[in-house]
Amino acid sequence: MPIVENKTVARRVLEDLVTHGRFEVVDEIYAPSFELRDPTTGQTITTYEGVKDLIREMRTHTPDMSIVIEEEIADADAVVHRWTAHGHNALTGKSMTVPGISVYHLDEGRIVSEYVIPDRLGMLRQLGLVPTPGQAQG
Repeated sequence: MPIVENKTVARRVLEDLVTHGRFEVVDEIYAPSFELRDPTTGQTITTYEGVKDLIREMRTHTPDMSIVIEEEIADADAVVHRWTAHGHNALTGKSMTVPGISVYHLDEGRIVSEYVIPDRLGMLRQLGLVPTPGQAQG
């Protein structure tokens, strides 16, 4: 698959699925056999329903979430996005800005692996759930 098409497929994860909650794209952009890994949680997802559940959970906690792709690098069957998520936490109402990186590998125009690394520690600090360095603990 040409690099341009692979970039388009990878962008659909962040734009269509995560930002707009279009769950119907999951079975269009992920291959029947795929793996989505997040080393910050130790989570591995291998089913369409698992991806949909993850995005539902994210959008429940941050209903106004939007993602901006800051940088995109692609070569052959791989696409890398450096992105920033913005939104408000539904429980605290606090605003969050969370940077992250996603690495996608594609085969025949569909994602066969996704490795996503969000800055969870930074997010927890913004929500006041983890102290920032030098902050007094109460």
